[in-house]
Amino acid sequence: MNFNPDVFPQAPSNVYRWAPVFMEPMNGSGERIVVAVAASGNGSSHVEQTVTSQVIKCMYGEQSAVFAGLAGLVAEDLQEYFATGGMLESWIAPFSGASLGPIRPACADSVEEAARSGAALVASLWRRPPDSAVAEVPEEDAPTVEVERWLNQIRYAVLQKNADIPGRFNYELKRHDGISTRLGYVGSRIVANFDALVPGANLSRKRQHAKARLLDLQIVRDFDSHMFGARAYELMLWLPTIESVEYSDKMIGASNSAFAELEEFGGKHDIKVRGFNRADEAAEIILHAEA
Repeated sequence: MNFNPDVFPQAPSNVYRWAPVFMEPMNGSGERIVVAVAASGNGSSHVEQTVTSQVIKCMYGEQSAVFAGLAGLVAEDLQEYFATGGMLESWIAPFSGASLGPIRPACADSVEEAARSGAALVASLWRRPPDSAVAEVPEEDAPTVEVERWLNQIRYAVLQKNADIPGRFNYELKRHDGISTRLGYVGSRIVANFDALVPGANLSRKRQHAKARLLDLQIVRDFDSHMFGARAYELMLWLPTIESVEYSDKMIGASNSAFAELEEFGGKHDIKVRGFNRADEAAEIILHAEA
C-alpha cells in the first residue's frame, strides 16, 4: 500500500503554552473549579473563561453573584497582566482562593484555539462558543460613570441643600511634611474620597485606583490626626444597581466583589467604605455629618 502524506492535513506549526486557572468556591475548602484557561506565545495571549454566569447561577443560587464576580476578576487580572508583558508562569492570583495550574504546550493555529483546546481537556463546565457568537460591546462604547462626574454630582447635591457647608470639594491638602494630597471632600467633621467601580475590562485597574484613594485617607488621618481631631473618614464608591440593564450579572457581580474587598480593607484601617448608585445618597452622608 502506497502512503501519500498529502492526504493528511498539516499539523499547526505554532506552539503555545497554556494553563488552567483554579478557584475555590469556598476559600480554604480545597475544592477547585477551573474558571479560566490562559494561553500565551508568539507575541499573543488569550484568557478563555470556562464557566458562564448561567451555570454559576444554577450551581450556587443566591451566592452566584459573588462567585461570578470573583471569577470575572481573575480573568480580568490575567488579561491586564498579559497586556503589561507578563509571563504566564509568573502570574500571581489577586486573592488566595485562586491559583494557576500546570503549564502545558499546545500546537494550534492561534492562541485562542490553544486556550480552547486546553479548556476542552480540563474544564468539564466549558462549552465551545459558536463561530457566530456575538462579540461583547467594547468598554469605550458602553455607558460609564467618570470619577470626576461622580464627584461633581455629589458636590451639586450637597450645595443644593446647604450652600454654606463648612467644607471644600476636590481639596488639595498640603501636609506639614511638604507632601500634597488631593481629597474629594474635607469638612469640619468628615473627610471623604470618591471613586467609581464601573464594570468592564478595566475593573481591576479601577479597584487599585480606589484602593489608592483609600490609602490617601489613611495616610492623612494617621499623619495629621493631631490637627484634624475626631473626624470621620470615608470612601464613597459608585456601584451599578442589580437592575442595571447595560451591564451583565457577571459584570455587576465583579463590581460588588471589588467593593467587598475594599470594604474589608477599609475596615481593617477604621475607614468606612460605602457604596452608592445615586449622588444624593452620598450627599446625605456628608450633610448629616456636618449638621
